[in-house]
Amino acid sequence: MELPLKITPLALKWLKRYHRNMRIKPPEVVRIGIEKEQQSFRYVVGFDTPKAGDLTFEIEGLTIVIAKEHVPYLEGMQLDYHNGLNEQGFIFIPPKSTPPTYRVKG
Repeated sequence: MELPLKITPLALKWLKRYHRNMRIKPPEVVRIGIEKEQQSFRYVVGFDTPKAGDLTFEIEGLTIVIAKEHVPYLEGMQLDYHNGLNEQGFIFIPPKSTPPTYRVKG
């Protein structure tokens, strides 16, 4: 299976930077997914240990895991990184979309 979302080169650069600067050690890996909140959800990016049933992807030496049940929410999305003057963090961009985007503080 292919990664269900596109990760831009800038987002990948920042994932690697966080991974290195936070001194993340195996078995912890990058986790991309959703977090359910009452009747909605939000997109999340972080570091976690793999769990049974996770899908695992390798991109330029970086291991990324996604829970199987989160794949439908991520299909076609794009993970980018916004590095603005007043705000920075990962953003999820829906397929064929212009703003709004979904920001995740990284």
